[in-house]
Amino acid sequence: MFAITYFMGFEVSTQISEEVRDPRRSVPTGTLWATVIMGLLYILVTYAIILDVGYSQSAISNFVSEAEGMGPNPVYTLIGHYLGKPGLILFAVSVLFSVFGCYLATLNATARMLYGMARDGLLPAWRRPIQGLGAHIMPFT
Repeated sequence: MFAITYFMGFEVSTQISEEVRDPRRSVPTGTLWATVIMGLLYILVTYAIILDVGYSQSAISNFVSEAEGMGPNPVYTLIGHYLGKPGLILFAVSVLFSVFGCYLATLNATARMLYGMARDGLLPAWRRPIQGLGAHIMPFT
C-alpha cells in the first residue's frame, strides 16, 4: 500500500505551473525533490517495518496472524499497543490532516484541470474563460 500512496500526487505540480514565477525551473525541481523525499520516506518506513516485523517467512506469518485477530482495523490497535494513547491520538490527527489535504489537493487539481481544458478549447465554447477587467473568470470555479 505504501508503495502506491507515496508516489501519488507529484504529477499535479504541472497543473499549477502557471502560478509560479519561473515554471521551467521551479516545476521540474519541485517535482524531483517531491519524488526523492517520497522515495526516502518509503525506504525509511519499509526499513522500520522490516526491523519490527522481521523478514523471515515465519516472522511475517506471525505478524499477519496477530493483526488478523485485532478487529476491522488492526493498524490502530497495533499503534495503540506500541505507542500508547498519545501515539494513537497523534496518528489519528495526522490521518485527518492527510485526508483533508488530499481533498483540498483534489479540488485544486480539478479546478485547474477544468480551467486549462476550457482555456485550450477542449471544453464546449460556453465553458471557456471570459476575458474581462484584466482577469480570467470561469463560470464554474
